[in-house]
Amino acid sequence: NLKYPLLADLNRTIASLYNVLIQSAGFPLRGLFIIDTKGILRHMSINDTSVGRSVDEAIRLVQAFKFVDENGQVCPINWKPGSKAINVNKKEEYFKSLKS
Repeated sequence: NLKYPLLADLNRTIASLYNVLIQSAGFPLRGLFIIDTKGILRHMSINDTSVGRSVDEAIRLVQAFKFVDENGQVCPINWKPGSKAINVNKKEEYFKSLKS
């Protein structure tokens, strides 16, 4: 019951195209690529095989990109749904609120 496409890269074509394949070892690095509905790469991170990725952070990033697209605001560091965002036309107000 997945609501998104899932694929397997058995022949490592995608890993090679995304430049995460370690040719000499025959396996890929750990890569995360967030591509929006327009096909635009919004986020890319590549980790060594000894370090895993954070599912919570990946979900937060997807939520932040969706929020930005829908609201035209900027998500500050550690933004989570329901947190304050930055209105680019009133950014001074946001930064002043941090000092109080």
